[in-house]
Amino acid sequence: MLAANVATTPARLSARRGSVVGNRCASLTAARVPVLTRAPRSRALIVQSSNDWPAPALVQGPPGLDRQVAQHQGGGSLERERMEIMEKAAKLANINPNDPKSLEAIGSKVQCRVQFRIGYQTQVGEDLFIVGSHKKMGEWNQHHALPMQWSDGGNWFTDLELPAGGVVFYKYVVKQANGAYRWQEGANNLLVLPDEWDIPRDSMFVVDDNFSGLSRSSQNMLASKVISYEKEIVQLRLETVKAKEMTKASLKELLLTREELEEANSKLDHYERNVATVIASMQHQQDEANSGARYGENAR
Repeated sequence: MLAANVATTPARLSARRGSVVGNRCASLTAARVPVLTRAPRSRALIVQSSNDWPAPALVQGPPGLDRQVAQHQGGGSLERERMEIMEKAAKLANINPNDPKSLEAIGSKVQCRVQFRIGYQTQVGEDLFIVGSHKKMGEWNQHHALPMQWSDGGNWFTDLELPAGGVVFYKYVVKQANGAYRWQEGANNLLVLPDEWDIPRDSMFVVDDNFSGLSRSSQNMLASKVISYEKEIVQLRLETVKAKEMTKASLKELLLTREELEEANSKLDHYERNVATVIASMQHQQDEANSGARYGENAR
């Protein structure tokens, strides 16, 4: 989930059960869980329009993780977690936005239900479509774009399933009454879906978009914030794994202490039984001695 200093609009995700909300800085939400906020995980696209087809251009890969994070010492699971993060970053750095298959390779085989929503007032005879890098979104071919449905209030929506953990670039397209297409202006929208283990059961992620694009300066500021946010997320994940390992170690020490305490109690019980046996034996001997003394006195 690394971003770059580029003109790409990220989508924030939130998931709800059944139906949700989500903007060209889009939001995605899930019911029964807190709102999940996800920053984009890749440096994405700069749109260079040619007539009505925006040819995406590849930019340089994501920055390296903080040296302090990369050199963080930890247990086996912590190291595995760190390696997973690094591998994900490397994979995102090498994706080619012009090759939809490359983007699809990032996602999981598990499908995530997604609903795209956008408010747009169309003119008579106009329809709204969504087109993007994924094959289900037409692979940037406006003639294969996914049609959207109109609802009250000038809101348009469409539902589809996309790979969990996948990265999708997309735009909205207006088909005019004369058959011509008018593409959404500004940078490509970027949607990064959560990994399959972060998706609540029976949830649908809703992307609530805005048809107007961001300015280049606003996008650059957003990209800088995303990079900073990503570093914080990476650090948090490392610290979380380390905290789990420390908790596990503390629990292990507690169990060992408990075993030692039980062993000490067992030895104490054994000692007390031995003492009780000795006292009983001495008492018995004393009783016999007293009984013998009384018998001797009676005999005299």
